[in-house]
Order: sequence, then C-alpha cells, then structure tokens
Amino acid sequence: MTITIGHIGVSASFDPTARKDGKLAYQEEAEKLKAVDSAGVYSAFTFGIPVDAPDDCRELCEALRQLGFSNLRGIVQGIELCDPAVANESLAALTSTLKTAAQNGITKLFTVAQEWPAGSRDADFNADLVPAFVSTVSQALKDIPEIEEFGIEPLISVEQQHVNSLARARLMARLVNEELGQNRVFPVPDVAHL
Repeated sequence: MTITIGHIGVSASFDPTARKDGKLAYQEEAEKLKAVDSAGVYSAFTFGIPVDAPDDCRELCEALRQLGFSNLRGIVQGIELCDPAVANESLAALTSTLKTAAQNGITKLFTVAQEWPAGSRDADFNADLVPAFVSTVSQALKDIPEIEEFGIEPLISVEQQHVNSLARARLMARLVNEELGQNRVFPVPDVAHL
C-alpha cells in the first residue's frame, strides 16, 4: 500500500524547536498543508526529531495527530554519525533522539550520513566512516528496540552527487543489520523523500 507523505522535502532543514508567534514552525507548515488538502490525501508527516527538546516533540506530535496526520515519521538531524572522534557524543545524541521518537509513537526514522565528517575530505568511506556509522547506529538501535525502521541516505560530495549513493546506503544498512541480527535498517533512495 502506498502512503502519501505529507511534508518531507524541506523538513530536514527546519529547526524542530523553532516557533512563530508561539507555535512550532512545523505545526504551522502542517496546518497550511491541511488547509489545501480538501480531499484528505495526506495522512503522514515527517519532521526532524529534536535531540534535546522532548517536550517540543510531544507538543508537535499531539498537534499533528489532531490535524489528522496519523502516520508520523522522524528525521535524525544534527548528529555526526561517521566520525569516530565523536562517537561517544554521537551515540548519546542518537539514543536520545530515538528515545524521544519512540516515546511519541514514532517507530520509523531516517538519517543522512555525511561522507566526510565535519567537512573533512581526507576520510576513506569504507575504512574510516562505515565502521563509525555501523557502531553508533547499531548500538543506538539495540538500546531503543521500539524503532522498527531506520533509513539511511548518504550525503556525498557535490562533485559526485548521486553517484553510488544508493550502493553506499545499501552497504551501511547491510552491515548495521548484520550487527543487529535483524533487518531494521534500509537504504533510502534519493527520490523516496522528495
């Protein structure tokens, strides 16, 4: 069955705690979408999960459900998942994000995995980045078993944009699933969230 996602394309760039006139920016976007959805086509809404603002997330989830968005999905934002130098901080932030999502009934999330940590172009994808990603993501998913699906879309360099990104996502997903002993991680093709 196909699910129409209500709002995804620009959601990852939104600050999930941003407010306008006291209302969360995401809620305002959802209200605009529902205002032009006379046929009731949109039932899902995807948004960034705040790392350290569980109350804002709960408030948004309640508002979205009241608007008729029954299928909520999350985007992991602002966490460096591919740099072993910050692995402990990354694990804590990712675990907090997944916990907030699970507490609000969100069991499906996706993330963009940077090809180069913090803008460095010296890292080797297979030798440097993949092990850090696999270690961090697999441990967080072990810690928060309520998360059913975790999508991966690698963000690659501008000069190589969209070249082998799905193959890289497949590799990362396969390795995390092997570590977990179950299939909960999936590659996200570029068109899946546009």
